[in-house]
Amino acid sequence: MKPWTLDLGANIFTNSTKFKVWAPFLSSVDVKIHKKDAIIVPMNKDERGYFHAEISGIEVGDRYTYILQNKQERADPVSRFLPDGLFGPSQIIDPCLFTWTDQAWKGHSLEELIFYECHVGTFTEEGTFLGLLNQLPYLQNLGITCIELMPIAQFPGRWNWGYDGASFYSPHATYGEPQDLKALINECHRLGIAVCIDVVYNHFPPEGCFLEEFGPYLSETYRTLWGKGVNFDAAYSDEVRYFVLQNALYWISEYHIDALRLDATHAMWDFSAIPFLQQLGDAVHKIEKALNRQIHLIAENNLNSSRIIHPKKRGGDGLHAMWNDDFQHSLWVALTGETRGFYSDFQGLKDLEKVMKKSIVYDGKYSAFRKQSYGSPFYSLAPSHLVAFLENHDQIGNFDAYGKRLDAFLTLGQKKMSAFLTLLSPYLPLLFMGQEYGEEAPFQFFVDFVEDQLNANVYEGRKKEFPYLEVSEIPRPDEKAFLRSKLQRKMDPHLLGLYHRLIELRRTLPIFQILSRRHIKIYPAQKSYLAWEYQHQEFGRLGFYCDFKQTPRSVTLLSFAGETEIVLHTEQPEFGGNGAISFDPSSGILSTPGECSVLFRLS
Repeated sequence: MKPWTLDLGANIFTNSTKFKVWAPFLSSVDVKIHKKDAIIVPMNKDERGYFHAEISGIEVGDRYTYILQNKQERADPVSRFLPDGLFGPSQIIDPCLFTWTDQAWKGHSLEELIFYECHVGTFTEEGTFLGLLNQLPYLQNLGITCIELMPIAQFPGRWNWGYDGASFYSPHATYGEPQDLKALINECHRLGIAVCIDVVYNHFPPEGCFLEEFGPYLSETYRTLWGKGVNFDAAYSDEVRYFVLQNALYWISEYHIDALRLDATHAMWDFSAIPFLQQLGDAVHKIEKALNRQIHLIAENNLNSSRIIHPKKRGGDGLHAMWNDDFQHSLWVALTGETRGFYSDFQGLKDLEKVMKKSIVYDGKYSAFRKQSYGSPFYSLAPSHLVAFLENHDQIGNFDAYGKRLDAFLTLGQKKMSAFLTLLSPYLPLLFMGQEYGEEAPFQFFVDFVEDQLNANVYEGRKKEFPYLEVSEIPRPDEKAFLRSKLQRKMDPHLLGLYHRLIELRRTLPIFQILSRRHIKIYPAQKSYLAWEYQHQEFGRLGFYCDFKQTPRSVTLLSFAGETEIVLHTEQPEFGGNGAISFDPSSGILSTPGECSVLFRLS
């Protein structure tokens, strides 16, 4: 099969550079090469609305813009790099110049993925791709198998969570050059770590996006919470879908990315007979075979729609996995009793039991908070199609106005229990940077729009999200918020030791690689504790117990009686406990100090 290559933007060939941009409503587009004596070349328009030009004498590193209708100069919508940001020219990049050494890399299976979500700008003091590269030995030692980068496409200003990406193809300039990102990914693969990037295909930001000047990329029908939607289903949508589809294949092919996390797929409005997500799934399955390595598509979906995961032959879109918000919400309510906002829909342990049994809580049942029924069943899908977490960027930055880590609201016992549940649940685990050692720095919301009014609007919007606080208490989403969010790395060795051990168990116990519903038995939640087991004819039985009660007690676990041994418990001294756990295998009586978790090997 012929290797995939990008045919949009500027592409270097042996004797010339070819330019291609879609602008169906414009009568003229010129390429301007920013040399000492500027070169301006008119482009030819084809029947589909693409403008083409072929120019000799261009060198790698040269900068260029498009002149629209002999008036406005804009960067290429398919810029491989924007060294001066969204308002500056594009730079000519030769993707073949980087020397990859990961030819033997085949990726990880879905079941092997242990995600570590991080924000490039705050993960290190440098806030760069190369700064992150220097931390890879730490992540490898921790046992992480996939780092998940929050969006890295060029956004307005110097700092941002990344969900305001305006130029899909350009790595954000303050994080480093394309070569730096490739070096990071190449080193990840050398160390056995996959790389997932978060891509935002549901909206464009209010600043720095000039696509509407080129053509109907944005929808005139749908709006998201964050701005106009993408035109996936109206007139001219074929070329818009191609633009987005090529972006996904670009990251996978040119940058050797292993997985894409698709932000807010519920806001990708699309009533086409063949949805864009299905088209994307088909394209990724094909390129996966061509590249001979494993590639995964992971969705965020606020509708709990299992259709996006089901294979195409069953009427689905064929994506691989979905973030499981119901796991987080149920666990958080079980730990804290939280009742504000959407947490009012959840009943703690009762719902956590349902999540463990049937993957999600809202599978078509009525939500009092939403005032409607929502969701669809996931029970027929393997647990590896869902990603479980306590913390992620949203759960931290949007739960508390100050961006406090969720761990800041928990006791040490609860922190350890959340680690146990996240890493040993049937689902794919995800950690947020610093969670494994109890990071104290907050993760606050921050933006850096050029237009002051936009920054002010964001601040006013944040106030409305936290009506129970005084206006003066809301941190401004500015540079100070960005700097406060950089990791301090004051590590709790007991918590870090527990995460190390749990990740090791997750990776080495073979049953985690083959878990299906028939291997899982969930016991009814009882008096603030939850118990379950995994059973397999070849790999034996494992029992799990989580005690949410804060005071000592004894419980009888008849199903765990017999030739049973404790593999791990969170009260071990090396994990900051006092060792005060005892178990009588003959009777199944377990005595604990409360707020603890135990892993058994059952007979």
